[in-house]
Amino acid sequence: MSKNDQLSIEDDSIKLKDIIGKVTEYFWEVLRNWLLIGIITTPFVLYSFYSAVTAPPKYMAKLSFMVNEDEAGGVGGAMAILSQFGLGGGGSGGKHNLEKIIDLSKSRRIIQKSIFEKAIINEKEDYLANHIIDLYNLQEEEWSDSDELKAFKFSHTNDTIFTRAENSALKTIRSLIIGGGKTR
Repeated sequence: MSKNDQLSIEDDSIKLKDIIGKVTEYFWEVLRNWLLIGIITTPFVLYSFYSAVTAPPKYMAKLSFMVNEDEAGGVGGAMAILSQFGLGGGGSGGKHNLEKIIDLSKSRRIIQKSIFEKAIINEKEDYLANHIIDLYNLQEEEWSDSDELKAFKFSHTNDTIFTRAENSALKTIRSLIIGGGKTR
């Protein structure tokens, strides 16, 4: 490497002293123009603060929806949108969609998710499934001749490790909910 090449490399390199010098230069420039910076940023800061204070509270929730597959093509979708505004006659798609929603609500998974939520009833916090057991007196009426269900209560929600008794109790509660009456 020649001496000229070495000098050009040294000229192209950045030194810590140069970086500190530039940062100091920018700092003094900002300090010199603090009034202009303050005048420009103050309206934005005030607007952001006002928006944060006056904004209505936002509550997060999970959303589920069903697509109505009974309607053919884009006409069914357009009719559904028009029917929201009182136009378009509605059609029979709502009846079929309602049946789908009712069938979905009767599924084991949906019922299981809802009855294994904790709730306070009569100043007692427990799973809704256990409150249903108490409400319908299942231990005395429905399960009186079963040794494993006489004093049964759900103690966990992990259905992958449910015992035979827990599955039987869940089946009874599900049939009560979907309107099948009391069954074993």
